[in-house]
Amino acid sequence: ESTEPHNNDSFSVLILGFDTVANNTDVMMVVSYDFKSETMSVMQIPRDTYVNTDGGKGRKINSLFSMYKTRGQKDAEALSSLKNFVSENMSIEINGYAAMTTQDFVEIVNSIGGVKINVPYDLKYNDDSQDLHIDIKAGEHILSGEEALGFVRYRQSYIEGDLGRMDAQKIFLNALSKQLFCDTSKTALMKTATKFASKIKTDIKASNLINMFRDGIGKNTEIRSFTIPGESARRDGNSGEWFYIINKNSANIIINQTLNQGRYIEFDKKGIFSDNSNIAFSNIYNDKSFNAKIYYGDDTPNILIRGENK
Repeated sequence: ESTEPHNNDSFSVLILGFDTVANNTDVMMVVSYDFKSETMSVMQIPRDTYVNTDGGKGRKINSLFSMYKTRGQKDAEALSSLKNFVSENMSIEINGYAAMTTQDFVEIVNSIGGVKINVPYDLKYNDDSQDLHIDIKAGEHILSGEEALGFVRYRQSYIEGDLGRMDAQKIFLNALSKQLFCDTSKTALMKTATKFASKIKTDIKASNLINMFRDGIGKNTEIRSFTIPGESARRDGNSGEWFYIINKNSANIIINQTLNQGRYIEFDKKGIFSDNSNIAFSNIYNDKSFNAKIYYGDDTPNILIRGENK
């Protein structure tokens, strides 16, 4: 069943990227287009984000889809459950989901002739088990679908690991959005929108998706992107699994400012994103001194890399 925007002011989509091995959503972001202000907001949700489920046992947010599947839900139902989970607990009105595999991503990028990106560092990595082979030199390049996939998946020499990778994804999204909305002809963009709609799993009508693309063409759309604020912590001090803990106050401010178009809605009313019995988790969650960073347009992140790789 297709979802419709509640008004003509904005349209928000949960974008999901699946890994090649399991049913994990290793890319998760909410993209919202505000038709009045002609701004696009992109909120990235780290795949290791802690969610307090299963009676306090807790798990990473990227495993929720797999959890819904093991409970007997079919793909569409599990994707809808994940969309509803994010919408309800992060207090964002989400109109639909769009899920893609790495191969879908490659084909979509190739369909627009690649994406022009200024690659900040030499990126080289090989992992036969994941069939992942990255070899991209620093500098400005038009990246093919395979190269773009390597660029958004690479994290090996980044000091902040997965958070560094998410910063690289901001650079990619900014370049892609600029190319699509500013540098592409209307005919070419409609072709891309149709290709995108045909490749992905979604509960959004193709016409709504294409209209959103069409409304953005030729406009000086401002892109603002951010990672939902938080910090990484181990579950058990110096040992145990790493999780990303969201900071409630900062997340509340930045979501209301961007995705909720200035409306005040309380974030995480049920306390799903923390565990009160874990001091490290609750300290990050309740910290009032957090400042979230929003990147506007070409103000892209400076990704920190390990010294020997500079």
